[in-house]
Amino acid sequence: MTTPAWMRSLPTKARRLLSSVWAFPLTALVLAVLAYGVLIPWLGFYWDDWPKAWFQHLLGPQGFPKVYASDRPFLGYFYLLTTPWIGPRPIAWQLFGLVTRWLSGITVWWALRQLWPRYSRQVAWVALLFLLYPGFDQQWISLIYSHFFALLALSVFSLGAMIRAARTPARAKHWTVPALVAQAVSLFSVEYFFGMELLRGLILWIGLGQEEASWRKRLTRFIVRWSPYLAVAVAFLAWRVFVLRFPTYQPQLLDGLTSRSSGMLGRLGQTVGVDMLEAGALAWIETFRLPNMEALGGRSALVYWVLIVVSGAIALISARGGKLGIGQGARAGEDSQDPWAKEGLLVGLSGMLFAGIPVWITGLPLGLTFPWDRLTLPFMLGAALVVVAAMDLLLRPGGPQLGFFTLLVAFSVGHHFQSATAYRRDWQDQRQLFWQLSWRAPGLEPGTTLLTNEMPLYESDNSLTAPLNWIYAPRHESQAMPYMLYYVTVRLGRGLPGLQPGLPIRQWYRAANFEGSTSRVLAVFYSPPGCVRVLDEILDDSMAKLPRMLAEAVPLSRLDLIDVDAEPAMRPPQEIFGPEPPHGWCYFFESADLARQRAEWERVAELGDEAYQLSDRPNDASERLVFVEGYARTGRMDEAIRLSREAIQHDAAVLPMVCNTWRRLGADAILAKGTEPTIEVVEQELGCKAKSR
Repeated sequence: MTTPAWMRSLPTKARRLLSSVWAFPLTALVLAVLAYGVLIPWLGFYWDDWPKAWFQHLLGPQGFPKVYASDRPFLGYFYLLTTPWIGPRPIAWQLFGLVTRWLSGITVWWALRQLWPRYSRQVAWVALLFLLYPGFDQQWISLIYSHFFALLALSVFSLGAMIRAARTPARAKHWTVPALVAQAVSLFSVEYFFGMELLRGLILWIGLGQEEASWRKRLTRFIVRWSPYLAVAVAFLAWRVFVLRFPTYQPQLLDGLTSRSSGMLGRLGQTVGVDMLEAGALAWIETFRLPNMEALGGRSALVYWVLIVVSGAIALISARGGKLGIGQGARAGEDSQDPWAKEGLLVGLSGMLFAGIPVWITGLPLGLTFPWDRLTLPFMLGAALVVVAAMDLLLRPGGPQLGFFTLLVAFSVGHHFQSATAYRRDWQDQRQLFWQLSWRAPGLEPGTTLLTNEMPLYESDNSLTAPLNWIYAPRHESQAMPYMLYYVTVRLGRGLPGLQPGLPIRQWYRAANFEGSTSRVLAVFYSPPGCVRVLDEILDDSMAKLPRMLAEAVPLSRLDLIDVDAEPAMRPPQEIFGPEPPHGWCYFFESADLARQRAEWERVAELGDEAYQLSDRPNDASERLVFVEGYARTGRMDEAIRLSREAIQHDAAVLPMVCNTWRRLGADAILAKGTEPTIEVVEQELGCKAKSR
């Protein structure tokens, strides 16, 4: 292999590194850090991470086999191995997730080298694009997907070890045993990668064809080599279908084919085509969609472009020579691209087709948006193979291929930074949710159900139930769970029987259970950047921004379920949520709302004085009303009226709440007859009288 001129100009150590066996792993590590690691210090737990993290806190690592007993019993033992040494801190899981994603990329590179040893350029490109695949945007749900990527690496390792065993008959047993173990561990732990078992036969057939000219001998060797892997796959299917059955997602496709097969096959074919197009082509096209720079933010926009330039430069440098084999062919025939391109395209398309079988059987909607982009995980290898094979078939060697590959790498890194930024903001909103809730409610009576709106977060109500219990029952050890959080729109009729008092609430939570009642409900509203609102029928009966179904639940809300004098006051654990955030507007609002519940009106007014010294201001006009009431009840009528006017000017929809606040004050004789101003004067000035007419 001739060393390129640009490479000869590098320092000796740099040339040696680019020519060493470590060149690809190091390049992949740098790109993985740029894509997934830049914002790790500002990320937390998300979505299904939360229940798993809480189970670790509640039950310890030994509890995971029970957690997963109903649907993925062997996966619980995988958690049993990882959770003791990683611990509960989000940053540790984010780092572990980065490592397992990198390891999966390295494993793809190693396995494909066993299959196509003469095509080091193509193999390296496939592995890097697999590593940076942009169709899967849930990397930062790290406690869950770090395990998935570890299991994916085991599946791919099993394929590579199988080929290695076939190529080295003298050491076949040394490779076959770990290949079978890796296959079994991955298969029985999670069903996502079952499609690789169908791909295994094709890969083995191609690998044997490179060495065995005789068709009969090739078939004989194929049967002998494939049989033990096929036995493991059949054993898994039998266990999954007849023993474990289908505890979560049901095989809707099979039911549809038996009941109405006439149109079902046509719809299935359309779904397969659309899903393969989405996972294999649209996912890459989406990387070139530029973000809204204003929404991304000035600093983040700058980082986005820096990452694109740096990662593009790394891809360009690594793709022009060195041990990566992305320059001149290292062996005779390397530059003959068509034979590999056809094989790569065949394996890639087959891999995507096989990858989708679990998805299509269960009727799940694959997509490129949360949460359904998780279903693109098994498509990653096939999608990377298809792209590189298409480049070899459609683009001229050299500059065009190199330029397109560099752009794909660079903009894939930029795409993942955009996604990480969204998760960073989600973590900020989560932290605000639970810190504000803890400021407003120092304690909660056990058996309380929080009814709330669907929040603009990645987390479901099922997810947020875990931190709620962690915060308000930090030393709880029983599997009888003390708290539950429900999105009203999601749970009405599913766990939440109705919106009348006295109805039982029962919820299974894997390794825990909750029992409550619609008579023990606290209604909460959160729409960031607005503050968390603990709702009360009297105070919030005319709040315009409340979603309809949550508004219907407000009469159930009982403020007396809040322990206003809890000692110690419950706070989010710092090892998870970090230090208490700076005391901005929402801190003073929540503290004042708590003081209002205690009827400590002087304290409400004091908090208002402090709040209005801040540069921070309310994001919802109705947040001023607690201070309106505090000022009015302490005789500071001018300030109360001024804040009322401000609220109406900020948002006219708050007028009914303002008017109801003053009517309550009048009813409580805060503004009695014969005083100035009277309730009639205030209502007239604010427009309440006109509104009532």
